[in-house]
Amino acid sequence: MFKKKNILVSLSVATLLSVGAVGVSEVNNTANNTNIVQAAVKKKKLTHNAYIYRSNGYRYGKKVLKKGKKVNILGQKKIHGKKYYRIGKNQYVKVANFTQNTKASIQSNAVNGQYYLTHNAYVYNAEGKRIKGADTLKKNHIFTVVGTKTINGESYLSLGNGQYVKAANAQSTSAQGTNNIATGTTAGATNNSSVVTSGKTTNSSTSTTNKSSVKSNKHNGSKSDTSSKSEAEKAKAKGYIYFNDDQVAQIQNYLWQRINSYRQSKGYPAYKTNPELTSFVNRVMQEGTPEYNIVGYGNGTIQNTDTLGQFLPKLKALGMDSIRSLNDLDAFGYGNVKQFFLNLNERDPKKVADEIFNAYTKEDDNLDLRTLEGHKDKYAYAALKVKYDGSGTYSQRGLKLNFTVVGSYAPEWIKAWEASK
Repeated sequence: MFKKKNILVSLSVATLLSVGAVGVSEVNNTANNTNIVQAAVKKKKLTHNAYIYRSNGYRYGKKVLKKGKKVNILGQKKIHGKKYYRIGKNQYVKVANFTQNTKASIQSNAVNGQYYLTHNAYVYNAEGKRIKGADTLKKNHIFTVVGTKTINGESYLSLGNGQYVKAANAQSTSAQGTNNIATGTTAGATNNSSVVTSGKTTNSSTSTTNKSSVKSNKHNGSKSDTSSKSEAEKAKAKGYIYFNDDQVAQIQNYLWQRINSYRQSKGYPAYKTNPELTSFVNRVMQEGTPEYNIVGYGNGTIQNTDTLGQFLPKLKALGMDSIRSLNDLDAFGYGNVKQFFLNLNERDPKKVADEIFNAYTKEDDNLDLRTLEGHKDKYAYAALKVKYDGSGTYSQRGLKLNFTVVGSYAPEWIKAWEASK
C-alpha cells in the first residue's frame, strides 16, 4: 500500500496559477553524503521547470520548481552518473535545469547549424520584440542557425531574415539523445531552415524520412512503420518506456472500459461522453494552453466548478455543479513511489491499462478511485486522455493522463443527460 497525496483545490485562478516556493532546509551534518562536493552557498536561476529528487534519484514529492526561480545551491553530487545541485536536506535538482546557452557554447554548437526546440517558442525581431502574426514554433521543430545575437542581455539564435528565437528554448541536434525527438520522424533531416512569413512557418528541408508513409502507418502498428519499430527496438535495448500512437490509443480505450466497469460495479450508470468535455481534457494535455496552465502542469485532483467551469460554458449553463479533474503525470513511469506497484516492463496495451487502474486501488486514501467512480454523480459525463511523454531522460519517459468527470442534479442537466447517447 502506498500513500499518495492529492491536491484538492478550491482556490481562485490566480492562486492556482501560482506555485508556492518549496521549503528546503540546509543541514550541517553531511557525514553521510560523502559524494557531495561542498561549495559556498550561492543562488542560481532555473532556466527550465525542475523536479526535486532524493539522493537515490527518485523524485522528492510532486512539487515543481518553476523556470526563473532563484535557488540556493548548497553543493553538488553525482547520482547515477548525472550531476545534481543540492538545495536542501536530501533534496537535489539536476544541473541541466540551470544550464544557460551562453554565446560561446552556442557558437561552438552552431558548426552544423542544426537545432531543435525543447519548448514551444515565439519568434522575435532584432530588438527582442515578438513579431506580430508569426506562428509559435512548436516543440521538437528543427531549424538551421545562421548566427547568434545578444539582445537585452539574453542570447538568441538567428533564423535569418531578421528573425530570432531565444537560445534557452533550443538545443543542438548533435547533443546526446536528440535522435529520439519527435518519435524519430525527424531523424533524417539534413538541411532544414525555418523562415516565418505572414504568420506561417515555411520549411526548406531535405529528409530521408518518408513523412506521408509515416503518417499513414503510425496508427496501424504494422511492421512497415519503420520509425516506430526503430524506436521500440531502441527503447528495449536501453530499457526505457515507449509506446507508439496506436498503442496509446488502445491503452486509453481499455482504461476507459475498465473505469466504466468499476463505476457500474458501484451501482452507477456508465459514463456518457460530451464533446466540450473531451476537448477540455485534450487541451489539458497540451503544454501552453490555459487548461494546461491550471490543471495539466502538475499531479493531483482539482475540484472547483467556478475555476474549471470557464472552460466548459455549455455544461455550466446546464447547471454543472460538480467537477473533478484528476491529472497524473506518473500514470505509467519511473520516478514515483507508484512505480513499485507497476510492472513497467509490460507493453501489452490491455495489460498496461490494467496496471494503471490497479495502481489506483493500492492508494491508502482511495481519493483517485472515488474520482474514477464519479462518486455521488449519477448523471455524469466523463472524458479520458492518455498521452505518451517521450521528453527528458530515458527514466522520465512514460504515460501521463487526465480524467475529468462532471455532474449535476439540476432538471435541465438531467434532461440533457438522458437525451444524450
